[in-house]
Amino acid sequence: MCLKISYIAIFILTFVMNTNGQNLKSKVDNYFEYNNFSPQLNGYLGGKLNMAINGVKARNIMEIVEPFKHKEETWMWQTEFWGKWITSAILAYSYGKDPELLAIIDKAYNALVATQTPDGYIGNYRYDKHLEQWDIWGRKYVMLGLIAYYDMNPLKNKKAIEVTQKEADYLIKEINQQGKSIVQLGNYRGLASGSVLEPIVLIYERTGLKKYLDFAMSIVNSWENAEESQLITKALNGVPVAERIPLKPGQPWNLSGQKSYEMMSCYEGLLELYQVTGNKDYLKATELTAQNIIDDEINIIGTGSASECWFHGREKQMEDIINANEICVTTTWIKLCNRLFLLTGNPKYLEQIEKSMYNALIAGLTPDSKTYVKYPSMQGVRMYSGGQCGMELNCCGANGTRAFALYPKLMYTKNDEALFVNLYEQSTDSFYTESGNKVQIQQNTCFPKGDSVVIVVNPEKSENFTIALRMPSWGGVTQLCVNGFDYETYGGLEYQKITRNWEKGDRIFLKFDMKAQIHKLKNYFAITKGPIVLGRDARFKDGFVYEPALLPKLNDSSIELQENKNITANMFLSLTVNLSMGVSSDVFHTQPRTISLCDFGSAGNTWDENSLFKVWFEEPLDITEITRVKD
Repeated sequence: MCLKISYIAIFILTFVMNTNGQNLKSKVDNYFEYNNFSPQLNGYLGGKLNMAINGVKARNIMEIVEPFKHKEETWMWQTEFWGKWITSAILAYSYGKDPELLAIIDKAYNALVATQTPDGYIGNYRYDKHLEQWDIWGRKYVMLGLIAYYDMNPLKNKKAIEVTQKEADYLIKEINQQGKSIVQLGNYRGLASGSVLEPIVLIYERTGLKKYLDFAMSIVNSWENAEESQLITKALNGVPVAERIPLKPGQPWNLSGQKSYEMMSCYEGLLELYQVTGNKDYLKATELTAQNIIDDEINIIGTGSASECWFHGREKQMEDIINANEICVTTTWIKLCNRLFLLTGNPKYLEQIEKSMYNALIAGLTPDSKTYVKYPSMQGVRMYSGGQCGMELNCCGANGTRAFALYPKLMYTKNDEALFVNLYEQSTDSFYTESGNKVQIQQNTCFPKGDSVVIVVNPEKSENFTIALRMPSWGGVTQLCVNGFDYETYGGLEYQKITRNWEKGDRIFLKFDMKAQIHKLKNYFAITKGPIVLGRDARFKDGFVYEPALLPKLNDSSIELQENKNITANMFLSLTVNLSMGVSSDVFHTQPRTISLCDFGSAGNTWDENSLFKVWFEEPLDITEITRVKD
């Protein structure tokens, strides 16, 4: 039988341990399991992931733990930093198995546990401020971090789940003593506090103790019983996320119910509850919410929000927006899509993750890898973000690597039907077939710079099994060969499945259609190549990056790009396009000009005023096109 791996930290578990050492099986299995092994990524994303992991290792974890010793906080959110950091670190450790990182993780765990009070509290809030502001939100992250540590080695780290239970028990006791619904506690209409649903369900999965399931159900009931929340009912009734819990006149901003990060965190918990209860409304409500986010909020770089709230942002993405595209929103969106992909097997969630990774997340990682910029805009200049809560670290700096370290886990997934190749990157991995045969699989590619991938399959013994290749929506497959022989492909498939008797050294060749695509929105257009968004950058010195541009007349949505000979340092991808630029009629009646473009992740990456950049081109109004009488 194929060996199954557990789904660690804040991610989906199919089998878990209860206090008696028995397995508590979820009512709902994942469509996919992560593969047995962790692939090693040796391409572009692999390099960025290594940078992100170095940033995690360099963090002063004792500075993060210090406020837990003093418990003087009254309103800020620093409590979340430890949980975000350690879940990032544990995911990073599961990728590289770095013993130095493991030692840091152990140190961080022991330092935090030492701050737990006899009543069970781990937090930094003053006692008379418990349950206010970000206190429950912070306790959520403490529990998520402790659970992630426990999951690394449940036998060795048994104390971690006991510590987590004490934290949860004390929280339940305090809430019961106050006699309030959880939606009445904390910020953003109870979204922040209600997101504690996730670790509570995870504790139930690991202990089998009904009191945690009962508390989880009380949280969901409090959403539905509050006239304003109703996260399930409103999702099922098609209420857009930007209108789920609108502000009332005179209410302060911290009561907004459109808080994107916190809302998605609640739905993450709802997916956990779906797994243990089998209530299909929980899954349906989350899927409908995710689809609305895709349709109405997610922009071309794979993220969204302004001041961390949903605002029907997709249609407004070309504008200058204050505090747009927060990395914590991007990270949570990637995590939500990851869970939905594993549960449903729908690759549309992979498409979202791929887009977010190659664009928003990479653009947010600072060159020194120490942190992430909070708000990677689509125009202007890149600007470093400062610390928060009196620390050098901020929320996004603690959080971003949680998303990055998911990518290797998603490269290859498996079920009883096939091994699924979901993402394309220079990499090596192994898996076991149902018979126990070990198979190494290696991708050789310069994707996404190039348009082809060679996959070498090396089973220890020849065997008949199925490999399923994801067919990306941004371009079809123009050629598929196995050992040099063309393989018949069919349009519209999400995965191309190849079932055969695989021998050592068998080779799959894939070639993608990666023609550049035009995306139009109102009187603006943007250009993508494969999953990568392109933009202008002042370093090319080929004109003012904000000048208008006129598209040539196209037969379809594709446009021709050329390799850029005007090479600029520190750019991953550099291409040129011919466009008519400016607003003068004299310009528009002459030949188009050659304009240089680079990938969004590289745009502005000098991180100073010398690198102005912009993604969306504005098209000038041509009145003759409006008034011309057609023949």
